[in-house]
Amino acid sequence: MSLLSAACAATAIVALGVPLAHALVRQRPGARLVDGLAILAFLTPAAVLGVGLIETWNRPSTAWVYASLAIVVVGFVARYAAVGLRTNASVFAQSSVRLEESAAVLGGSYLRRLVGLLVPLHARGLLGAWLLTLVFCLRDLESAILTYPAGGAPLTVRIFALEANGPEPVVAALACVQVGLIASALVVLGILARLGAGR
Repeated sequence: MSLLSAACAATAIVALGVPLAHALVRQRPGARLVDGLAILAFLTPAAVLGVGLIETWNRPSTAWVYASLAIVVVGFVARYAAVGLRTNASVFAQSSVRLEESAAVLGGSYLRRLVGLLVPLHARGLLGAWLLTLVFCLRDLESAILTYPAGGAPLTVRIFALEANGPEPVVAALACVQVGLIASALVVLGILARLGAGR
């Protein structure tokens, strides 16, 4: 559950961050406002953000979101969008605007330039952004503990719940799994960084 929700959230954050980061780098109108809102959500205490999510999604019309793992994903996206947006922006800032202008002259639409040119060109950087966001989501306890659905507790919440009166070997094993997941993502990030530095 923990890896699934973190992976879904990281995917959504990076996917949404692609057009938003591109707009931010190219200084499009409204991009700074969206960036500011993402940073505000990142800096907002998790308890405040969690109460806002509960107030927004705990309704009969949105029960399908609130009663499922989707609410944890929504919480992660709300809290860590700034991480993906800023990382994507630093990736896109490395490419010259002339590449896009050349593609536009040849008749490439905005979507085709973005998906057909920039995303493949910066695939390694975007994967790095995904892994970095995944690490933030995997280690999150504060957001998830307020909104997780019954029977869908992420690993961080399970460890926290078992720490008080659970068997020590079980807590230790779960903590090792948690550390292993995060360490694996960090190792891949390090490899990507080294490959990028060697270019």
